[in-house]
Amino acid sequence: MTIYNRLRRFGFESDIFPRKTYEGFPDQVIEVISDRMSLPRPHYSDNRFKNVQLMYLSPEADLSLLDWDYSDRFRQWDLAKYTKANEEGLKHHFPSVQFFEVFIDVFYDGNRVLKAVAGGVNHSNGYEYFVLGSEVRNAN
Repeated sequence: MTIYNRLRRFGFESDIFPRKTYEGFPDQVIEVISDRMSLPRPHYSDNRFKNVQLMYLSPEADLSLLDWDYSDRFRQWDLAKYTKANEEGLKHHFPSVQFFEVFIDVFYDGNRVLKAVAGGVNHSNGYEYFVLGSEVRNAN
C-alpha cells in the first residue's frame, strides 16, 4: 500500500503529488517532427543528454505553469494505477508522446493533460529517465 493510499484511509484526498519544478531547460529542443512519432531514448553516450533535455512541448504550453513529475515516481505513489496506466500506454509505441499522453490521462483519472516531455540520463548508473510536464485538464 502506498503512502498516498494510507493517508486516504484517514480522509486525506488530493490529486496533487510532490512535484519537481524546473527553473529552465537548455535552449536547444530536440526536434520532434510529429507529436505522435517516437521520442529519442536518452542514452549515456548521447551528448545531447548530458543535461535534462526538453524533447516535446505542446504548442500551447507554458513551461512556467506546468507541473513536472519524474516517470519513476508514479510507481512509488500508486503501483496499481501505475500498472494500469503503463498497460494502456503500451498500446502505443514507447517512448512516444502518445504513450505519455495516455499514461498521464489514465494515472490521473482524466484530470491532467500532458504538455511536455523531457528526458535525461542518470550519470551514476546510465539509466534513462523521463520528466513529464502536465497541467490540470480544463473542465470545458
